[in-house]
Amino acid sequence: MKNANPAWRLKVKRISLLSSYYYNKGIIELPYPPVEVFIEPTSHCNLKCMICPHAIGLERPKGFMSEELFDKIFAKVVKVGVLKVTLHFAGEPLLNKDIFRMIRKVKAHNIYVRLHTNGTIMPTDYARELIESGLDEISFSFDDFRKEVYEKIRQGASYEKTLANIRSFLEVKKGMHSAKPFTIIQRIRVADLNSEEEDVAQYNSLFAGLPIDKLHTIFTHNWAGVCKGALIKEHNARLNEKVPCNAIWLRCAIGWDGKVYACCNEMNGKLLIGELNSSSLMEIWNGPQMQNLRKTMLERRFDEVAACRDCDVLLRAKESHSTAIEKALSNILVFLSKR
Repeated sequence: MKNANPAWRLKVKRISLLSSYYYNKGIIELPYPPVEVFIEPTSHCNLKCMICPHAIGLERPKGFMSEELFDKIFAKVVKVGVLKVTLHFAGEPLLNKDIFRMIRKVKAHNIYVRLHTNGTIMPTDYARELIESGLDEISFSFDDFRKEVYEKIRQGASYEKTLANIRSFLEVKKGMHSAKPFTIIQRIRVADLNSEEEDVAQYNSLFAGLPIDKLHTIFTHNWAGVCKGALIKEHNARLNEKVPCNAIWLRCAIGWDGKVYACCNEMNGKLLIGELNSSSLMEIWNGPQMQNLRKTMLERRFDEVAACRDCDVLLRAKESHSTAIEKALSNILVFLSKR
């Protein structure tokens, strides 16, 4: 695979330039496919985290993606040349027993594949099978090094069990001398509950000697206006400028039933843009619903879209599209640099 690096770098550079140009020029019909597609193995989750819509309850039906439907929609994803597939949307992907076959199928087409998990379901045989499947990237939600804070955020989870699961996965990875998957510990910064400064040293201590590639901190957000707790509101009070969302020039999400959504942060299905059971991905990506949403964003008519009206992602510090896509693809580039 050594020869894959230059080709992949060229693909990443090309799509970065293309998407940046079309976003900055305000063009709403795009000649390129989504850079990243989220595919939902299941919308079920075994936790009810305080910073997640599952704590309130999803409004759209829950289910598991079947083997047959995955093969059907993935063929359409492959056809348009998507660079990255994330096997995650609203639920815990490891609840779907077909997850390993999904990963192997994505890798068989030389597409970068990422998995995000809460880490509560990770027996040793899962760890080995994930690594052997060819998974490129895995991220674990582990929000605090203190039991009381972690369990307050991740309601329904056991601090000791999740920590043991993550450490066990890393021990297996280390024992197999495997560079893959690129492994991230992701923490959500919740106002007044945890602080980044003290966490770095503590996390390093928890995972000392184990092959973690990145400790990633993100600020809590309200999931398209759904979660409106006091801690989220307190963080948002420090922000004051809405900016057009550039994510709809970069990615989309496919639900467990084949429905396609414009936003990977809106879990209730308010931004439905099509169904892969009856349309191609490019028809949906450039369909009237998606083009109208891009136009609405550019014209800053945020209040006209219910899912965007109260979304605090639009309040975040303004960044260029090239910076946003660099973040979206950064782990691919870091991983490739190690190969």
